[in-house]
Amino acid sequence: MSIAKKTLTWQKQIKNPKKGVHALIAENNKQIVGWCTAGVNRDEDTSLQTGELYGIYVLPEYIGQGIGSKLMEKALTTLKSDGYSMATLWVLVTNDKSRKWYEGKGWKLEGKTKTDPRRGVPLNEVRYQIDI
Repeated sequence: MSIAKKTLTWQKQIKNPKKGVHALIAENNKQIVGWCTAGVNRDEDTSLQTGELYGIYVLPEYIGQGIGSKLMEKALTTLKSDGYSMATLWVLVTNDKSRKWYEGKGWKLEGKTKTDPRRGVPLNEVRYQIDI
């Protein structure tokens, strides 16, 4: 991943937010140490009452301090205030650590799978859901 490209993407998203899409950040001493994005569900097979957690990331040296949990809680609260009663997320099939973390937060394996070809590499993902 290119830091320069991601920086431009974030700058555009913050300056011109898409309706129904929320970008959240966590800071420590004016340094961004984590982020989370959520909003309108992008899957065609979900109901209008289902939002989506698009992504969540915390710098490795800040993992285990509750930052990811707070970001996710805020994202789900925001989705609920947008009128959603459920949310989904996609995670790599092989990402056991994240899958266990989501499951510990109440996310349930929904069962749908997909292969997402990013930068020419096929990524196999599975979908989780949670009532909010």
